[in-house]
Amino acid sequence: MKETILVVIPTTASRLNILQQVLDSVYSNSDFNIKTIIVKNGVYPDDEFLSYDFKHPNIIKTHSTPGGHISKAMNKGLEYFTNEDWFLYQEDDLIIHDDLWLSKIINLYK
Repeated sequence: MKETILVVIPTTASRLNILQQVLDSVYSNSDFNIKTIIVKNGVYPDDEFLSYDFKHPNIIKTHSTPGGHISKAMNKGLEYFTNEDWFLYQEDDLIIHDDLWLSKIINLYK
């Protein structure tokens, strides 16, 4: 059975094209079941963020207030932690170009 990972990504939602690349790098790891919580934490309009199709499964979009407080965004994302094996905080502009990076990090931890 695949291990599960909860990924929380706080974002201002002002660079959705970069966020798409970040998600592509997260979901390139097929060794895991991944659930991603994208927490909009800023003043960028909701309509574009909520309607944007990130083209990956198990993505939940939510928001936290007040905008600009990353700790509030992280806590909001952690509300979705249920029975996952791992938790990952992911920056919204960190694109990792290695399809096995999650496996490597978890194996290093183990």
